Amino acid sequence: MKNNLNMDIKKKVTAILRNMVENKAEQNSVLSETSRRQKAQRAINNIGSRVKTYAILTSENPMGNRLSKSDNTQLIDKLKSHLKAGNFVWFPVKGMYGEKENPFIVYNISLTDTLDIAKKFNQESIIWCDNESGEKQYWEQNGNGKFSKTHVRNYIDDMTNAEDYYTQVNRNFKFQIPFFDGRDDEMLNEMISEHNAIIDSVVRRNLKRINEDDNYYNRKVNGMLSSTKTGRSKWEARGSLYAGFSPDNLYAYPLLKEIYDSCGNNTKPISINETTNDHREPLLEMARIGYINGQFEVYVHTDDDGHIPHVHIRDKATRGQQFETCVELKRSRYFLHGKYKDVMSEYMAKQFADFMESKPHNPRYQNNYELSVYMWNDNNSIEEVVPQYDSNGRIIMPDYRTIMPNK
Repeated sequence: MKNNLNMDIKKKVTAILRNMVENKAEQNSVLSETSRRQKAQRAINNIGSRVKTYAILTSENPMGNRLSKSDNTQLIDKLKSHLKAGNFVWFPVKGMYGEKENPFIVYNISLTDTLDIAKKFNQESIIWCDNESGEKQYWEQNGNGKFSKTHVRNYIDDMTNAEDYYTQVNRNFKFQIPFFDGRDDEMLNEMISEHNAIIDSVVRRNLKRINEDDNYYNRKVNGMLSSTKTGRSKWEARGSLYAGFSPDNLYAYPLLKEIYDSCGNNTKPISINETTNDHREPLLEMARIGYINGQFEVYVHTDDDGHIPHVHIRDKATRGQQFETCVELKRSRYFLHGKYKDVMSEYMAKQFADFMESKPHNPRYQNNYELSVYMWNDNNSIEEVVPQYDSNGRIIMPDYRTIMPNK
């Protein structure tokens, strides 16, 4: 009898303790949820946050193809398990891009880990942000399992009053990283510069690149028209093709097909005209490779008077009035001629070397050196650079850390 009484007391005490623990856990969960939302908002705004990097990704709708709710729920559970097994810290948020979606913000995750997750769940795109540099990067899969960085921003848009095309962390905080707003002249100029080279290639050579561009355009348009693609996928496709262009200034992919079909031997590159209402010089005579730390522009002249294959490096602020020099493409040597007679410091030469070795905006090229070679060949007929490759298929380039003077 005594033993039974003790058992009853033990059960009641256990029940009371369990109830207390569950109530406390529920209270902590509510507090944790609030603090987690605040942490996510601080991380995104990069204000008072210890988060160095974060990614915005999902496992739903692989390659933008709409799946059933149950299939997507299973994929979300698999992503949660993957993140948990990898000891990642994440927070679920809500998205609305033509339709509802359920992305995750993952904190202090490397770009490599982010891309690995994207590949594992066959995602069409991901966003990776570096709070230390302020860069917010948009990476897109090309359809063959390879990702390339296609857009970079350093700001977000407040979407508090928006009804669509936003990511929501809490009731009072909606945002969008405007990768497709066309605000950055640099990206616009790079696209136009690239298309100049492509159009010029129509009357020269390199049909493979034209076909690749045409395939890219067709893939995007087909995705936009598909009834099986998600709202986000269609939104991103529209942004990739049309962002920043008015109907009178649409020089990107939608016009390429017409140009391919109608161009003849007299086809000329397209340049920014006076309808842009700014003072930028036309791109008719140049093909931009990119920028060194946003301060120095690297480009190739069209029909350059110099008989030696080379690139130009000039300061961005004054467009070469304060600094401009030329460096050969076949060897690490200056090609100082005409008014281009400046010499880089040792530190700047290292920056230039790093730039030439880095990945370009166009994912078809291994690095900016290879892009420079093809831009020179496409835009100059005086002397061609024949690219050399090692046994692993990597392009062989000069060591630009030490640039020799003219002889």
